[in-house]
Amino acid sequence: MKICPALFSLLLIAALGCARPLPETELRRRLAGQSGERETFRSLSASYGLHISGRKPDGKSGRLTCSGRIVAARDQGLRMRGAKALGMARIFDFLMVGDRYRLSFIYGKKFFTGSVKKALARRKAGALVGEGRPNLAALLFPVPPGEDWGKREMVFGRREVAINWKRPDGSLARTLVVRASDARPLRTEIFAAEGKRAATIYYKKLLDLDGFHPVAGFKIRGTGRTRFRLDFSFSKMAINGRVKAAAFRLKAAPGFEVVDVDEREAGKQEPSESQ
Repeated sequence: MKICPALFSLLLIAALGCARPLPETELRRRLAGQSGERETFRSLSASYGLHISGRKPDGKSGRLTCSGRIVAARDQGLRMRGAKALGMARIFDFLMVGDRYRLSFIYGKKFFTGSVKKALARRKAGALVGEGRPNLAALLFPVPPGEDWGKREMVFGRREVAINWKRPDGSLARTLVVRASDARPLRTEIFAAEGKRAATIYYKKLLDLDGFHPVAGFKIRGTGRTRFRLDFSFSKMAINGRVKAAAFRLKAAPGFEVVDVDEREAGKQEPSESQ
């Protein structure tokens, strides 16, 4: 059977997904529109699924798979509850307000408190966040707000466009890669001060929720001493709904041991009286 060359070319292009790239002015317009959504984001309520595995600097490894609910509100905090077996076995309850976190582990009955920034520093993971603590809005809406896309360094390709952010010394801090055909965020590459790649964030498809277009989830791959894999998916998501203030209060349950992680780690570094 003979195939028309024109038809063959059309089928081949469709199979390869070679959509025509947007004109530069339209690409910048769409990026500016996406950045505005992060600016107007105020709160999130959603179900989630999480899988994380990694290797610690001491060589030990671990993994966790769970699901639960997450609520967050700008200038208030973030709350996550995790469980296994479709919610039948609770694992943890986590709260982050500003730089402080509280983490209740159901098994073992321990309640941890501490500084988010110090916790990241101990794990050598400071390069993974640009503000000293995780930013949920930046994960939901990868295109930063308030950017002048006419001045941002952009590298145009047929399938992808790379947008680079550099430090004052000229070193590359991070790169956001978007699809050239529709400006959809694909991934963010994060670089440590010495120039090595610290992590890559891969974004899932964009949702359409009453004018907002958050990602449906993301995958983070850490390298070096912070090597880990984190897969996070959202469902039943609501943007800018009402979140009760009680969601950002968490106390240790009766019988739980309270552990101040910062004090514990500082005690490990203090010399003993015999030294």
